Amino acid sequence: MKIKKSYLTLIAVVVAAGLIGWGVFQALSAQSSAQLWGESWKNATDRVVLKVNDQEATEKDLVSFYLTLRYNPALSSKGDQELKVEALARLIEDKVLLSEALKRGYGVSEEEARAYSEEIRKSMNFPDVIGKEWFEDLIKGMGVSQQEYWEMAPKGYQMILSVSNLMASLRKNIPPPTAEEIQAWKKEHPNYQNAPLEVLQQEVAQDNFERFRQDFVKGLLKEAEINALDPQLQELLPQALKLIEQGLGPIPIPTPSP
Repeated sequence: MKIKKSYLTLIAVVVAAGLIGWGVFQALSAQSSAQLWGESWKNATDRVVLKVNDQEATEKDLVSFYLTLRYNPALSSKGDQELKVEALARLIEDKVLLSEALKRGYGVSEEEARAYSEEIRKSMNFPDVIGKEWFEDLIKGMGVSQQEYWEMAPKGYQMILSVSNLMASLRKNIPPPTAEEIQAWKKEHPNYQNAPLEVLQQEVAQDNFERFRQDFVKGLLKEAEINALDPQLQELLPQALKLIEQGLGPIPIPTPSP
């Protein structure tokens, strides 16, 4: 079969997990219907529905984010409309960060992405890998073979690793947390009262970076050109931008079922 570029976002979101986090993927792998996920994504079209600067997004791209949220048990209290707005918001964030990464020269070559993809593929062959059966059901639902899937994967990793390079460069600008910040954070998180100092430093540093990242995205969006080409998305766009302005944190990690 002919391989289409539109497969790339689902690869990026689910396998590379650079957008949802590996912990989220592992938890989802034990709880959601992978084949249904793949089939829902496959039924979406390749029509371009959004443009953010020089980056285009298709209906499949948007559905990938929606499915990531829809099948996350940690978000089960949210209604369908809320999830659609958040999916659009996260897609906008993704595209504006990718645009900036490429603008700053943090793009990853096909060779680098292919090497990274091969490492992930090898790791999936271990018998005790969490989510292996889920992954197999996923690509079955997508209607592709494993060989076809991994032939497509490097392009998805190119996008993820490019944004990852940008994030790494930004992280260098964040100073280590102060003793006052750590004490304040402990008061807000009583479960960490007896945690080692190293753990507290890591948690506070991550929170500080996340606030910095959100402000960075907001700054980019002030200068960004965003065009929703789909009438339904045009209605959701103001809500999505408002959600980003309020602070769109990481997708929560669901607690795996026992």
